[in-house]
Amino acid sequence: MIRKNSVSIRAIPDSLYELDEFLNSVDIDENKRIKLKIILVEIIENLLHHSDAKYITISVKECSISKKVYLLTLTKTKNFEVIVQNLYKSKIYFSPSENRYRGLGLIICHNLTLSMTYKYTNDCLQILFVLKNN
Repeated sequence: MIRKNSVSIRAIPDSLYELDEFLNSVDIDENKRIKLKIILVEIIENLLHHSDAKYITISVKECSISKKVYLLTLTKTKNFEVIVQNLYKSKIYFSPSENRYRGLGLIICHNLTLSMTYKYTNDCLQILFVLKNN
């Protein structure tokens, strides 16, 4: 048996409250929920900063046998290349214009997941994450 939950939110900072409500309603272990929150806040921040996305659809599935959690984000965007470059960059660097370090969040995302897969078709960016069980 696989449990499934999904939500579609607007690509605006205020939607993080709706995202938090959604994640709190998902029937998974609290440790996994925290991982999902960390990953999604980072990905949504990147989408807000680097894409022309209007909505983000988020799906969470947990396989009852393997206990693996799958996180899928779907976003309509025309500037896929910019987003993927930032997702693959995964290097910490200092941004003088923002007076802060950038890239740490994506490194954390990579360390919380077994895999991160990107697919782009018909202006739709799909990012699939498989969370580590520990």
